[in-house]
Amino acid sequence: MEPTRCPATDELPPDSIELENRRFYDPLWRHARLYDGDRFNTWALIRPHVEGGSRRLEIGPGLRPRLPVSGTTFVDLSPVAVERLRKEGATVHESGADSIPIKDGSMDLVGAFDVIEHVTDDQAVFDEISRVLRPGGSFFLSVPLHADAWSDFDRIVGHCRRYDPVQLEQQLCDSGFEVLRSAPYGLRHESNRFACFGLWFLRKFPAFSMWCYNNFYFPIVVRKQEPLQVHDGMINDPSIDELVIECRKRDE
Repeated sequence: MEPTRCPATDELPPDSIELENRRFYDPLWRHARLYDGDRFNTWALIRPHVEGGSRRLEIGPGLRPRLPVSGTTFVDLSPVAVERLRKEGATVHESGADSIPIKDGSMDLVGAFDVIEHVTDDQAVFDEISRVLRPGGSFFLSVPLHADAWSDFDRIVGHCRRYDPVQLEQQLCDSGFEVLRSAPYGLRHESNRFACFGLWFLRKFPAFSMWCYNNFYFPIVVRKQEPLQVHDGMINDPSIDELVIECRKRDE
């Protein structure tokens, strides 16, 4: 089942979408600080699956991995992020999410946080994640919701789509996953005026905006995180802008 897409990205070829993402994220990561996974509120959800020496993979972490840098294999398209992660001793492949250089069924845990909405063929990526994950393995992802919430922000940061929860659950099912739990995730500004100013500032002063984001805004976001409110199954609520979702690969 196809998710609702945005016309702004439907007209772009896949290589253009990848290039647009690189143009935004390479400068963002170039002067960013690396945060480890235990700094994020997703850690409480993920931690039980990390303990005990699990074989784990994270796709597209940039410099904000939700899985621990130590002991995790990473896949990312950004050479800037790849170099920084390698300097920290991580195992990293510079690769896209639709062709992961990992053996079939070799992972116990896969994470893809704020990633799937950036790829052209999301179903192919779900299939590829299912391929590398063992039966019964865990898959965590986060995605933005609701096509009617599409804004210039989505376009600027390289999103291809926002998701309908019902359609997303069907896509995951088609790739061999069952949704176990989900939780509201991310930030949604109550002030539309603040959000509009942020977009204007980013367009007008992109380099300075990224410096401010990395050095002031993001550290505040990390400090102000609240514990996740986890619910069974897939939440379907029009007031929720983003979800983090825990899935399990069905036994063969």
